[in-house]
Amino acid sequence: MRAKEIYDISQARERFAKNLTVSVDHAHAANGFINDLQRVLTPFKEGTCPVVVDYHKDGASAEIPLGEEWRVHPTDELLNRLRE
Repeated sequence: MRAKEIYDISQARERFAKNLTVSVDHAHAANGFINDLQRVLTPFKEGTCPVVVDYHKDGASAEIPLGEEWRVHPTDELLNRLRE
């Protein structure tokens, strides 16, 4: 077996992830969701992975890409914080 490059999972995510999608429904989007999302993403900014908010409400949905300044490093720690 030969390999030109070998990546650990964090390196592979950073290099190959198309985006990080955060799904949220209208019930969870209120009550400080934007502030909470900003607080979670901020320590991981300046990465290469775009963030997209996938918003759902009563049969309608929208994918909202965040700006370039919100590209993140898609680490295990970030993914765990988003799950919380």
